[in-house]
Amino acid sequence: MNSINITFPIGLMVCQNKTNNYLIDALYKKKSIGKKNVSNIEFGMELLSHKEENDYIIAIIKNLNNNVEEEIRCQYLVECDSVYSGVRKEISQTLKSSWALADVEIKHKLVRYNQATAFSLGPLVIIPLDARKNTYHIVIKIANEEDKHDTNNGVTHGLTNKKPITIDKLQKIFDERIAPIKMELKNL
Repeated sequence: MNSINITFPIGLMVCQNKTNNYLIDALYKKKSIGKKNVSNIEFGMELLSHKEENDYIIAIIKNLNNNVEEEIRCQYLVECDSVYSGVRKEISQTLKSSWALADVEIKHKLVRYNQATAFSLGPLVIIPLDARKNTYHIVIKIANEEDKHDTNNGVTHGLTNKKPITIDKLQKIFDERIAPIKMELKNL
């Protein structure tokens, strides 16, 4: 964790669905007590660019349903793109990591709850996105730190000398870690 730019060097994970629910509840609570200028949450939007001004942010977003672009001004900008954060990329903050993140479908009775397990071949984290639909966020160590290479000061999203991990490769790593248990992973 020494290479990560954080204030407190601890590992902390909160389920994305819990974070989403907290933010949505907080906005509705503000609206219900009559606060003015409370933003809405819009899903299916892509951040194209943003620029910080003295007391606000100008963001260019695109609606992925109709491909319409628009400019918005906001006091805060929250983007939920995980490892592929456009905000992080625009401020030139590289994510140097040997971990893979994937959203997959798993149908197995052992993965109903949050799990973080350290196997002899490496750690594996399973976080429910929506347990009723058997969808999970997987965090898995896929390489050693020395397998990373110089990024030539470019902004990266983790390993730069590897192709994106496929569902087949992820399944192979998963099978090796949790053997003899079998869990089939499916793309979302």
